[in-house]
Amino acid sequence: GVIQSNHPMTNWSRPVQVCSVQTLQRRKVLPKADVVLIDEAHRWFKFYGDWINNPEWAATYFVGMSATPWTKGIGKFFDDLVTAATTQDLIDKGFLSPFKVYAPSHPDLTGVKTVKTDHGDDYQEKALSKVMQGAKLIADAVSTWLRLGENRPTLVFAVDRAHGQALAEKFTKAGVPTGYIDGKTPMVERTKIEAKLRNGVLKVVVNIGCLTLGTDWPFVSCISLCRPTKSEMLYCQII
Repeated sequence: GVIQSNHPMTNWSRPVQVCSVQTLQRRKVLPKADVVLIDEAHRWFKFYGDWINNPEWAATYFVGMSATPWTKGIGKFFDDLVTAATTQDLIDKGFLSPFKVYAPSHPDLTGVKTVKTDHGDDYQEKALSKVMQGAKLIADAVSTWLRLGENRPTLVFAVDRAHGQALAEKFTKAGVPTGYIDGKTPMVERTKIEAKLRNGVLKVVVNIGCLTLGTDWPFVSCISLCRPTKSEMLYCQII
């Protein structure tokens, strides 16, 4: 069954329930369970901690899963850390791709403040965007892709809408078929953009924080990280 707002498969009698945490935390009654699997557990909600510490759920096993289990304080709620595999293990076994890294430009971020975010301490977004919208940096992102991208299906990660739109415009002007996705892009449109990138109609898709967690586009073979970050968690989730 599915516990999510207005979902047609809601049926509490089924032995497995897939739940939206946003919906679950608003319900006064939860279906009983022997095991609770919390996916992307680094995206921590206070609700999780309250649930785990509720005496009525003391006999239930809670398993948190994450590629980046580094959220501050998360260790207070789990007894053990099980490392199933490292990134290198998964590369060696063929589940993840080996990679080459190029660093053509280093923006001057000395004037950009650090603030707390949901993925840890990171650059203040508005100030970061202003720096990254510099004409030279935008141009370098495009010229570097033309020189090193090998025409591969590519995801470009931008800071915010203004930065992302500037990048998409520059790629397009350079003759590179480019798509754009942000938080306001409808799911139907995102699916069409994914298909166009997979089929070669598009070569590049610029996105703002939408293709980071749980994205399964295995045909992508190039990433342009135009969004500097101090967060190891965000960085690892992107790559």
